Amino acid sequence: MNRIEKTTENLGKKSLNSGGVFKKALVGYFMAGEFPHAQTIKIMHESTASGLDIIELGFPFSDPTADGGTIQVSARESLKNRTKIADVFALAKEFRQENQHTPLILMGYFNIVFQYGEENFLKKCSECGIDGLIIVDLPIEESLYFEKIAEKYNIFIIQIVSFLTDEERFLKIQARAKGFIYLVSTLGVTGQTLPMIHRIEQYISSMHSKLPIFVGFGISSPEIAKSVAQYSSGVIVGSYFIQSARNDPSLGNLKSDIGKIKVAINL
Repeated sequence: MNRIEKTTENLGKKSLNSGGVFKKALVGYFMAGEFPHAQTIKIMHESTASGLDIIELGFPFSDPTADGGTIQVSARESLKNRTKIADVFALAKEFRQENQHTPLILMGYFNIVFQYGEENFLKKCSECGIDGLIIVDLPIEESLYFEKIAEKYNIFIIQIVSFLTDEERFLKIQARAKGFIYLVSTLGVTGQTLPMIHRIEQYISSMHSKLPIFVGFGISSPEIAKSVAQYSSGVIVGSYFIQSARNDPSLGNLKSDIGKIKVAINL
């Protein structure tokens, strides 16, 4: 079983043990290569110890069109540090030496995957203990071949939807999705605007998804995370955690912020 699937299943089991209240997943995003290798490994381990259920690790690209200011800075710093995809795989492999249970998802743009070679990339992901991929600019119309190879290596391709995704298209995406569906909570880029809570509620209730829906973009406080978690199965936090890691290299702020959001989404 893929670790993403196992994690969502375990959250469901915890729900049964806590009176039927669904335990919500907390996903944290960090950019590989923004910080030195050892510091990134420390961030990954401290984050899971503080309450992250899943880690998203970004791989840098020169034109990150879906990302807001904070993550664009992360990408620029990573590229300035000459981060290669081999460095991203090295982080995953080292993390797996101590942590065999937390799902790892790589998030980035297809150009890097294509240059590496689709099957080579997925094979390497499997060898390094990576469980899923979010390829921001690869729509389902163009991803079938890639998904078939990913299935061979037990790598989940996480599908993204927005409020502009109508029911017909949602059903097509759901039929191909694995693990969870990523709902973008704003109509802008990451970290820039507040999630539209009323639209999240309406959209999720109207789609009757067979898979968990995790919501990301714009989640920048425990209060916002709590509001989003009322209607979703999990929240995805990027810019807020990245800023915490930047502001306090000892990671005290990051651990505190993760803990507060973890508590808030499960109240």
